[in-house]
Amino acid sequence: KMKKYLILFFLLILSATALADLFDNNFTVSNVDYKVIDQSVPGFIIVSFKVDVKNYGAPGAIYIELQGVDSEGFEILMHNFSERFNQNEHKTFTGNRTFSLKKWNMVKEWKIGKSQKTTIR
Repeated sequence: KMKKYLILFFLLILSATALADLFDNNFTVSNVDYKVIDQSVPGFIIVSFKVDVKNYGAPGAIYIELQGVDSEGFEILMHNFSERFNQNEHKTFTGNRTFSLKKWNMVKEWKIGKSQKTTIR
């Protein structure tokens, strides 16, 4: 019976290690910035976002979520990026997004929400 528990324990440790390897968070996100591109359509605004990402670990797909929050910290708007990286690669994510002008004006700050990397095997 003890042998059975040891085998189960060993399998549990292997599973946990494999799961930890799947989500390697050896990356940094910096220089979050935005620029208003167009306001010619009444009630809407087009914004371009820019974020620098450096991958220090194994190759993988990195997901970054930007949150536009109001003065109380509630999420009003969101924009996300996802891209594959090689080991030790640096990229600048850029992308445009159209928002309601009313909601855009409620945003007081853009911050990094969820960010994660899934390694590619």
